[in-house]
Amino acid sequence: MSPVDVMTDGETLLVDRSVGEGLPVEAGEIATIHYALVEEGGKELADTTLRGLPFAFKVASSTPLVDLLEGMRAGGERTVYMSSNLLRSAETNLLPRDTDLVLNIRLVSVKPFRKT
Repeated sequence: MSPVDVMTDGETLLVDRSVGEGLPVEAGEIATIHYALVEEGGKELADTTLRGLPFAFKVASSTPLVDLLEGMRAGGERTVYMSSNLLRSAETNLLPRDTDLVLNIRLVSVKPFRKT
């Protein structure tokens, strides 16, 4: 399968490396992902696979993560390239603003949200 490239806002490039299986993730569901965040020069900022613990969260329609996961299916893998221009405009001090970032995502599972 060849990768599918999608440009978003001219500041982010999404490259699907594998599609996965099942239905696409939707807002309101619980997504479990592994991710690695790397600076353009190769400096690793975070990697859930090194800790052995994936990150699980409720996908909210009002967060940037829902855009990054759009169309992904369980088992799917996507690389997200984020420009420094986008990061300079972000309201966070957690990410470096003077370098491009690469985010590798693997969608481990998607489950319906159940109130307890």
